[in-house]
Amino acid sequence: MSRQKEDKTAAGAAEETNLRESVVNTPVQTAFEEEHLIYIGPTLPIGLSRYMTYRGGKPAHIVDYLKSVPAADALFIPVAEFATRQREVSDPGKPLYAAYIAVEAHLKGGA
Repeated sequence: MSRQKEDKTAAGAAEETNLRESVVNTPVQTAFEEEHLIYIGPTLPIGLSRYMTYRGGKPAHIVDYLKSVPAADALFIPVAEFATRQREVSDPGKPLYAAYIAVEAHLKGGA
């Protein structure tokens, strides 16, 4: 076998090994894993308290409220992102800040 063919064969084998390793090491999300969310908005009289966590998505009893105040929907974030995103509600340049202010305004009757 020529040197050029050996190099191509070795490169192909290395690529196949890398692909196999990436597939083996890729985490698999199963269907039974539930979404864990935390609400970082202001406490609301409809049964939502700041920093409440929810397993399996948003609670069913607030669906109508989320339709009437879409900004509140943005204030549900994945629990895994909480540490990095919680400061965004107090940073005027961030979308979570705008959502928080909009929910507060609606709560006070201003929106």
